[in-house]
Amino acid sequence: MPSESTEMYLITVYRLTTRQPETTIREIADQLGVALSSTSEKVRTLTEQGYLAHAWREGVSLTDKGQRIAMQVLRKNRLATTFLVRMMGYRLDEALEDSCHLEHAITDRMAERLSRLLDHPSCDPCGHPIPASDGTIVPSPVAGLLDVPAGCTATVCRLETLEPDRLSYLQTIGLLPGAQITVGEMLPFEGPLMVVVGNQTVALARMLAAEIRVDIEEKP
Repeated sequence: MPSESTEMYLITVYRLTTRQPETTIREIADQLGVALSSTSEKVRTLTEQGYLAHAWREGVSLTDKGQRIAMQVLRKNRLATTFLVRMMGYRLDEALEDSCHLEHAITDRMAERLSRLLDHPSCDPCGHPIPASDGTIVPSPVAGLLDVPAGCTATVCRLETLEPDRLSYLQTIGLLPGAQITVGEMLPFEGPLMVVVGNQTVALARMLAAEIRVDIEEKP
């Protein structure tokens, strides 16, 4: 069974390569808050063990073996997040913080029991798909909020950010998966995007709006 450190590296590489084929040792080190030299040594070890693919001065990616472990950890993380929010009343930012610890302690048997208890959820409270027990994951085709024309109505489907302060703010204003919104105008000179949520209009910084995925329901 891989160590907690190994699991952390593999899930980090997975997250860093969801939008690009490879990542770098520096990106991994920055994400984990670990010294570059320590990260380089760990990547070398995981490459020798068959979890990572990394040639000299090339990018880092998961092998099939590493992908399987990363999917197992991701499944446990997202099931734990769902349990904490649904059953224990956690806020999103709190749940993501604690699920990062729980993901390494949950056994495969416990994960199956959690899934059954939660009626086999397909997504976690942030809208991220939960991998099946065999490691398969079905991505959902959704639009980025910044790409939605003004006047469209949409449903929030997924929050990409894992930053606690951003998640806390989005929860405070009600911009969570399932929320119905109307997209307003993008203010000029790098200004915010105006969005109607419920009976309030909020100004979303562009960097935050870029972290939100939606399903467009109606165009103007």
